[in-house]
Amino acid sequence: MAGSREISGVSDLVRAVPEIDYAHVRRWFRGHKRTGWRLQPRVYRDNFGKKSDEDRLRDERSMMSDFRTLSSSIRRGSETDEELYFLQQHYLMPTRLLDWTTNPLAALFFAVEKEKKEDEEEDGELFMMDAWKFQSDPPRNAYGRDFHGVADAGHPIFKKAVHRISQWSKDQFPNFIVPVRPHNFDVRINLQRSFFTFHVPEQQEITEAINPSLTRFIILRSAKTQIRRELRMLGIDAFRIYVAVTLCETYKV
Repeated sequence: MAGSREISGVSDLVRAVPEIDYAHVRRWFRGHKRTGWRLQPRVYRDNFGKKSDEDRLRDERSMMSDFRTLSSSIRRGSETDEELYFLQQHYLMPTRLLDWTTNPLAALFFAVEKEKKEDEEEDGELFMMDAWKFQSDPPRNAYGRDFHGVADAGHPIFKKAVHRISQWSKDQFPNFIVPVRPHNFDVRINLQRSFFTFHVPEQQEITEAINPSLTRFIILRSAKTQIRRELRMLGIDAFRIYVAVTLCETYKV
């Protein structure tokens, strides 16, 4: 994998991030508290159950139906199926979505965040990629459309993929990972500068073979405390990432 450099401070990450055109939509980051975690969504992880594709889809459809019903009191009620699917991800329900952010400092926060004692005892990881660099051989085509770059939430390929789950449609999933830029309908998505990859049975995990720009950084466990201190000085902390989001939702900011 490209990179695999060590990060012992915020300045190390700043120096490692290259300049690219349209970085606000193309350059994505993701932080892991521990090394070795795969870049795959919850639906494909072992703790979801080693299911067949058919069983996995059946369970997803049931969960989305339940979420639509049980979350009605905390939603405005006019969400599209795609928006509802993003909300499921933010409320930690298993989906085919993997979270990314265009804010490298937010990703670094997630990599050094201390939730358990064991988080301090292991190195973390930070991943960076150009979302426009997913392999196009064979050509990325679904539902009679070629696909390039990053989809928005209204892109026909993404909509049809979600509708296979939400509307029990017979359209097959694409055979490639779809990077998606959500509409800023939710304060969590807006404040955390969230982007997503939608994963499919043929490509459950992002690897360098699928996106050659994928770069891995090791966050040294010995540096996590210092990095948290540096991030707090830059206004990136648990309040900003979590509590401020909750307050904004409460007061409709």
